[in-house]
Amino acid sequence: MQPTLIPPEQIPDPWLLDSEALLAELDRIRELAVQIPPTFNAQIGPTNTVINAIWELRERLNFLIKLHATRQSATQAAFRGAAATSTPSQRQTKRIDRQTEARPANARRKA
Repeated sequence: MQPTLIPPEQIPDPWLLDSEALLAELDRIRELAVQIPPTFNAQIGPTNTVINAIWELRERLNFLIKLHATRQSATQAAFRGAAATSTPSQRQTKRIDRQTEARPANARRKA
């Protein structure tokens, strides 16, 4: 039984994968803060401050993730463009002028 092979283009970026988990955790914490029952007025203000702080942190993190993803894709596109327009090196296009001859396995090299 052979293992299932995943092509490289389908493997998620680990940085983005961890970020998604962090965003989900921030959402979970925010929902927990929203569920705190306001028993008296002194708790409403601090609870709302915590909820707003978590929301702002989530939005900033989301912005940074998108910025990172766009920069990464732009860098990859620039690399692909440079690779497509570059000329092959001389070594890759050099023709062999003479046919190489086979030498016996026990023969010495010329100095």
